[in-house]
Amino acid sequence: MNDSSKHSVFARFNQLSFHHYPISKILKDSIIGIVILVILILIAQRVGDYITPTEEWIKAQGVYGPVIFILAFWIGTIIFIPGNLYAIASGLLFGLVSGFIFISIAEVTGAIILFIIARYVARKTVEGYLSKHAKFFELDKIVSKKGIKIMILLRLVPLPYTFLCYLLGVSEVTFKDYVIALIVIFPKLFLMVYYGYVAKNLTKLSAGTGGDYSDLHYISLVIGVVVSIIAIAYIGHIVLLTLRQAESN
Repeated sequence: MNDSSKHSVFARFNQLSFHHYPISKILKDSIIGIVILVILILIAQRVGDYITPTEEWIKAQGVYGPVIFILAFWIGTIIFIPGNLYAIASGLLFGLVSGFIFISIAEVTGAIILFIIARYVARKTVEGYLSKHAKFFELDKIVSKKGIKIMILLRLVPLPYTFLCYLLGVSEVTFKDYVIALIVIFPKLFLMVYYGYVAKNLTKLSAGTGGDYSDLHYISLVIGVVVSIIAIAYIGHIVLLTLRQAESN
């Protein structure tokens, strides 16, 4: 993809507006948001008995607690355990701010490790695995001309973390562009950590251990989840439209 085509891709992206996202779709995503919220609460209640002991165990490890978490992330994502699960767990275990910091370190360093594995350590194995997926050839064609802007768009689409890192590792993109494109992962990471944080708070509230927080605090947490899911769906919808248009040219 040459520079002019890359610029045209983003020109089309900028031309897309909210009228491409109808009210019915917003309502659907709101319902999905509420369902996801309920699922988060149910999961948190299920594991609620383990959260506090795990938190205490991690705190007991001192500075090694986050290190253990990051190592677990590296190992898990190599074998395709979803990165979002770790982000939610980070919010559950470390809270909003610390959880965001630790998962950010884990995702950026983990993405670099996966890139190195795909490009230098196990390239043939990774290519063999990815070639079984039809989307591999379509996405590889889009990024084959080292388009950093296309990589940024791909990071905004809900593709599996490990799959995308491996895909870009065996493509022709440069390591520099690959690392620069990682900057767009932070908003999504913050939201995933936020979901874990919300689930933890609502679980404590249902157990009667919510502390001194007001009802407004919990209402704002719930609204935040629903609004963020609508925003994610809207951005994903626009990005997919842009990528499809880019692919057809």
